[in-house]
Amino acid sequence: MEELTEIEEYCYNLLYNSLNIKIFELWVYESIKLKETLSDDDYLEIISINFREEDKSKYEIYNILKKYIDIGKFGAKRLVSLLYKSLKSKNDMPIILTEIYHLYCKGYYLILGLDMVYLV
Repeated sequence: MEELTEIEEYCYNLLYNSLNIKIFELWVYESIKLKETLSDDDYLEIISINFREEDKSKYEIYNILKKYIDIGKFGAKRLVSLLYKSLKSKNDMPIILTEIYHLYCKGYYLILGLDMVYLV
């Protein structure tokens, strides 16, 4: 699986709730890579976000960064993460299978090759 760039990694971790919005905000202000990668308008827009409104700010962040990230990598990383989670915790299986199904509905048809018997 292809590694995520720094920007993709921060965005992925923010969207999947493993990164606190305050830590993301600090990274936005401190990241030289982000400033170098984004256009001047996009950079100004992202540093102008009100990070106190978490859900709204996540939506705004994604809308700004979506042209700088490969969303396909997000799905692949999420799928691998869910498969590892399924090996560790059988109690969460209904939630895991639901999330895998949602990835399938979004077009990750490689899931068809998985034998769901092994996941349950």
